[in-house]
Amino acid sequence: MLAHVGPDGNSGPGLNLFKVSPVFLEESIKCYLLPDSMTTHSPSPRAAAIGIVLHWLESGLFPQREVGGDTPDYGMVLELVQGTVRRCRTLGAVQDWLVPRKPARTVEAALLVGLYQVFYQPNAAAHALVNETVEAARAVAGKGAAPLVNAVLRRALREKDDLLKRMQSLPFAIRLSHPDLLVERWRSRWNADAVEALCDWNNQPPHVTIRLCPSAGPAAEFRDRLASDGIMATAHPEAGDRWLQLPRGVAVTNVTGFESGQITVQDASTRWAVALLDPQPGERILDLCAAPGGKTAMIAERVAEPGVLVALDLHADRLALLRGTLRRLRHDGVRVEQADAQDPDALVLLEGAPFDRVLLDAPCTNTGVIRRRPDTRWRFSQERLKRLLGTQRKLLDAASSCVKPGGCLVYSTCSLEQEENEHQVSSWLETNPSFIAESSRCVIPPGGGTDGAYAVRIRRD
Repeated sequence: MLAHVGPDGNSGPGLNLFKVSPVFLEESIKCYLLPDSMTTHSPSPRAAAIGIVLHWLESGLFPQREVGGDTPDYGMVLELVQGTVRRCRTLGAVQDWLVPRKPARTVEAALLVGLYQVFYQPNAAAHALVNETVEAARAVAGKGAAPLVNAVLRRALREKDDLLKRMQSLPFAIRLSHPDLLVERWRSRWNADAVEALCDWNNQPPHVTIRLCPSAGPAAEFRDRLASDGIMATAHPEAGDRWLQLPRGVAVTNVTGFESGQITVQDASTRWAVALLDPQPGERILDLCAAPGGKTAMIAERVAEPGVLVALDLHADRLALLRGTLRRLRHDGVRVEQADAQDPDALVLLEGAPFDRVLLDAPCTNTGVIRRRPDTRWRFSQERLKRLLGTQRKLLDAASSCVKPGGCLVYSTCSLEQEENEHQVSSWLETNPSFIAESSRCVIPPGGGTDGAYAVRIRRD
């Protein structure tokens, strides 16, 4: 359950108490998860977005996983859902200015989605914005919701300039729509300008970045093929010409080379862990916590027979994702296993053990990928951090047992938190003197133009 952070910066009951018709919610989500033939009707994009946002606020589950399906409205629904989640703290403050009395929770949900469009979608037509959001509110909350939603959105449009100025005077964390806890942690490490730049980065819709696999051929020729299809991709400014950024709104599944396995969706920050691992042809490699499989594929491209690459994950849904990635990219030789990577006995039984190199891409708080997963900021807590630190320590213990003498272990996260990165590794090394840290890489957005990432190579004597 997500705790609501109010405009005063305090936590308490609020957005997580939204109520919605179970029938409407089921239909709103189902139509974006199931094939069209299995649904009876489709709500409008705005109504679907309100239903998904409500479900997130009530359950704390991952909202973007509920925006599925290959439908014409997919991009609009995703933008409304992620944008509202991303800006919900700022929007909550504006809503409090405009609504003198606390509205019903379903009405509040519709207001947040509507206010997101007013303040963060400057190209949205005012007439359509108001009318269609009002109709969506009526579908979700009943006809009694329409007058209030209509009045508030029209007032917000009339007073938009004054409200924008007032938003700029909000306290730092509310204005930037981040929880106080994260902002305070970051400001203890970096100056205010750096923290604001990081928060601004987190609040921008991300580009879709693709990596060109070797089968894609020369990068320049591949970009020409995209251009002939009307897709003007650009080389990543830091990662080189085999990492391309797609224009916003392009469905990657329709891009040339996707189905044939020539490209994969992957942020350029992922390259550092594989670079530090430095897999060589013929070696035995173990990839722990491998889903969704982007790093696994990069390793597979460099490990040829008689080399062995074993990719492991725990959960069935994650394994399905991993297998799907490897199948599409034509890496049939990778051995995919289901096992608990925290269990040293389970890892020792894997074929190939001990391994020349082990990659441990550890579960973490994900604070380096908030731009892509906007709900991550609202899930961060000291309690969750503490639990993850314990899991990471167990994973390090188990992974290290699979490294042969002279071999190496790469530990990586997509976290910005030192407890999960430098402090975790230095603490572990103190009790494991046969291992030595050799080199590391830490990327803090917006530097590098990528997600945040940390990776360190540890050598076994």
